[in-house]
Amino acid sequence: MRSVGVRVGDYVYKALVERARAEGVSISEVVRRAVVAYLGFPAEKPLDVRVRELEDRVAELERKVSALKRTLCRVAPEEC
Repeated sequence: MRSVGVRVGDYVYKALVERARAEGVSISEVVRRAVVAYLGFPAEKPLDVRVRELEDRVAELERKVSALKRTLCRVAPEEC
């Protein structure tokens, strides 16, 4: 990821600090989201949401593997 620097007035900086604090993210994250929105790109999901989605996918795969193991043990007990 590349870095971009910008100077802003005190009132903008204070607003960024307040917004970041309210959202529980860094100032960089607020600026990053603003730039992405300005450019019209789709918003990225927050990291915690992406992690939760991955955890859900892993849990689903684990359920499927368990079901397949149970089926295999019924069909071919010597494989268990």
